[in-house]
Amino acid sequence: MADLVDMADMVDMADTVIIINFLKNIYYEKLMKLLIPISFVLFFNYMNVASAKGEFEIWFEKGRAEQSLDNKIKYYTKAIDLNLMSFESYFNRGITYYKLHKYQQAINDFNQAIKYNCDDEGSYYYLGLAYRNLDKYSNAIENYTKAIKVNPTFIDAYIERGLVYMYGIGDYCKAKEDFTEVIKLDPQIAVAFYNRGIVYLERKNYEMAILDFSKSIKENSSEAKYYYARSFTYFQKCDNNKAIEDINKAIEVGPVNHEFYSLRGDIYYFGKGDYFNAIEEYKKAINFLSITKTNQIFEQNYSFMKNSNNENIEYFLISKINNLYIEAGNYDGALSYFRQISYRTKVSLSELKKMASCLILIEKGKYKNSIKNIKRFLKDKKSSNYIQTANYYLANAYFGMGELIQAEYYAEKTLELLNFA
Repeated sequence: MADLVDMADMVDMADTVIIINFLKNIYYEKLMKLLIPISFVLFFNYMNVASAKGEFEIWFEKGRAEQSLDNKIKYYTKAIDLNLMSFESYFNRGITYYKLHKYQQAINDFNQAIKYNCDDEGSYYYLGLAYRNLDKYSNAIENYTKAIKVNPTFIDAYIERGLVYMYGIGDYCKAKEDFTEVIKLDPQIAVAFYNRGIVYLERKNYEMAILDFSKSIKENSSEAKYYYARSFTYFQKCDNNKAIEDINKAIEVGPVNHEFYSLRGDIYYFGKGDYFNAIEEYKKAINFLSITKTNQIFEQNYSFMKNSNNENIEYFLISKINNLYIEAGNYDGALSYFRQISYRTKVSLSELKKMASCLILIEKGKYKNSIKNIKRFLKDKKSSNYIQTANYYLANAYFGMGELIQAEYYAEKTLELLNFA
């Protein structure tokens, strides 16, 4: 009986296997009919993605390797078209726009880069640089601050923020804090001492300024502007020997700028009363103006003469030389420079000779007569440069009389007309 039962079970099991295999074959065929097309779709999609990724990398690498900035823009743009979420492509194209001085396009790209990587301090830093170049100082400070928040040891961000505080919005306290923080992070950063020295200089704390300029020179003795700044500070303290020593060193180290020679001329003129050497230095400064496009002595194109241009500086230097010739009694030399002033200002030589007579009266101590004549000329003449000269002479005359308030008033008017204020 047991054997019969076992045989029956075996028959049932055999039938079950046959049935299962039959069903498997049916569904397998149907499943394959469904899966094979899907597999091909997935495969070709994968190949397309892989191809796009490969093409993206090709354009991205071409952008990195390219030297032409315009072509770099084209290649990074193609890379972005293939991968709209590529942080590196936006960032690199933003830097390229920045180098091309296309600051708004750079800002757009850095913002896109931050969208895909909000923890990159470099994007915030370059955003700050771009905004600074557009004179949007609050935006620049905001982004430098974000860069520092991401990386509290980001020295360049502290330096740039300090410069904007100092030259952009005139907040010397915050500027000093940033430069001091850099010094704490790395006491060998020469430019941090230099920038902090400029803060002290602007606030007329000459002793502290000299200390910081000296530290900047200790850390980097091959930077001419550090000697220039310390020379200028010594000159403000009337320490003319040290001022000459430093400006000579600045010229020796180079590269030379017209401001170097102009300062040395001022030291000879005002500090030492050496008219001959002062005239020679001013002449050198004028020669360098022809090859110097802008004032670039100070960091990021900042200068003590913040809004000056070469035409005004040249006129100012020529006027100085002219005055020195008169003071030295060399009227032939003065006449040659009056001719230059006449050519530049469109004021007749005869009129300038009248002004020269006023200056001679000042030199002879006849201040009241000089003031009377200058004011009479001012009523008649409309030339802006003529008015500049007249106000300059009035300042000298009132100074000679000891009327310092009037002297300061006309000195400030002269600076305003020269766009130095």
